[in-house]
Amino acid sequence: MQTFLTAPNLSALPHINHGFWGHMPAKTEEIIHHNFANNAHCFYAKQYHSTKLITIDAHTDKALILKGDGLITNKPNHALSIFTADCAPLLMADTRTGRIANIHAGWRGALGGIIQNTLHTLQKQGTRLPDVHIAVGPHLHRDNFEVQSDFIVLLLQENTQNEQFLHLSGQKTYFDFSAYLYKCLSAYTLGSVHISAICTYAHQATYCSYRYACQHGNENKSKKARNLSAIMLARPC
Repeated sequence: MQTFLTAPNLSALPHINHGFWGHMPAKTEEIIHHNFANNAHCFYAKQYHSTKLITIDAHTDKALILKGDGLITNKPNHALSIFTADCAPLLMADTRTGRIANIHAGWRGALGGIIQNTLHTLQKQGTRLPDVHIAVGPHLHRDNFEVQSDFIVLLLQENTQNEQFLHLSGQKTYFDFSAYLYKCLSAYTLGSVHISAICTYAHQATYCSYRYACQHGNENKSKKARNLSAIMLARPC
């Protein structure tokens, strides 16, 4: 079975299983069962670049098609999975209540507030933010995140101070997605934050990059290829 990436801050939590996988070598359930627990309950959503969150409880039917871009639960042995291919996966773990979350943050979702929405939802469910540890997995980094005028307009409409995340190089403009994500997270007092230094485009041999595939004539293949991020509460806190 393929090796996978972990984040140091989440690895320090003994009750949390987590990981980031590149080109998926097997079905999601097989990966989860092999690396987390062979009797884990696997949940994932039909993602559509939204800010919608789904809370998984003991009565959630695994057969249902859950539509949204973030999953939350406090139930042990419930693995939450998100798929990405340049967008950022964010794994969250509350060390006090055992509540965990996994969200898909593309630039649309990030600008729309999915990170803030998730943290506020966790608070409403009883989480204290200083107890929350967050790991951001591999995603598209600045040197390969070229943007056009339509994106720039939306970015500055959200906040004119977002201009700091735009970088000019010759005639091209690039977006520092990692720095923008850090800005969103640093607005809160959190237990810890780790942001992966791995760019999916630059490491396309290991991780799926939609942008790389499109630029190299593999758009049809890229629509199916995805990276996996997953998190599970192994036992109650």
